Amino acid sequence: MDNSRELEACRLRYHDLQLRYNEAVSEFQDRVSTLEAQLAATSSFGVIVPPDAARRKADLESQLAQSQSDLQVA
Repeated sequence: MDNSRELEACRLRYHDLQLRYNEAVSEFQDRVSTLEAQLAATSSFGVIVPPDAARRKADLESQLAQSQSDLQVA
């Protein structure tokens, strides 16, 4: 009986972690999309994008890819 309660608690915790993880992935996707839009807008106006911004975008894309990979493994 005690094991079944522990198992249910683990299932609930796992479900909660999945939800939080999905929210984090969604936030990363939103941030990457925003940066892509900003970079596209500045490029269309001939504005030079600072290397810092381009590096940040690449970092976010890398984090997003890792998050998606981790999610598929889970």
